[in-house]
Amino acid sequence: MAHPDSAHTLEMLTSGLKSGQDIMESCMNNKIVNFFLSCITTFLAFGAFADGHQTSGIEALEIYMCEYAKGKDIDDLLKVAGEWDDWANTNFSQDYTGFVLTPIAVNPADFSADALWLGATKTQESMRITNTEWYSKGSKLIKKFDAAAPCK
Repeated sequence: MAHPDSAHTLEMLTSGLKSGQDIMESCMNNKIVNFFLSCITTFLAFGAFADGHQTSGIEALEIYMCEYAKGKDIDDLLKVAGEWDDWANTNFSQDYTGFVLTPIAVNPADFSADALWLGATKTQESMRITNTEWYSKGSKLIKKFDAAAPCK
């Protein structure tokens, strides 16, 4: 027998959704968010398993989803990322680590990104500083990234 409030609960959960398609899209968006949260949690937990149980020292992460520009591919993105690496070594006043990740087992209908940018710093303040430095000094590279694979 169903719980007396189950119909009301279902109504509350589906209120504002127009169709079954909307419900599926909402579920898939939650799966994507859960995937990213799982990756971040795993990334941050690596240090907890080291001898002495010290953490990795990573406090701030940023993730951007990137789609290749027309006629571009991973090689184009990695070329710009290499230029960014040289640029960051001389222009960032804080430690920042960036990774280009590529999804390998996804349904493109559910996950449209061709690549992900994962950036990490030791503190939230360091992330703020590196982002400020990037947007104030990196406009030429930002245009190159956008030409290869705009990221959101």
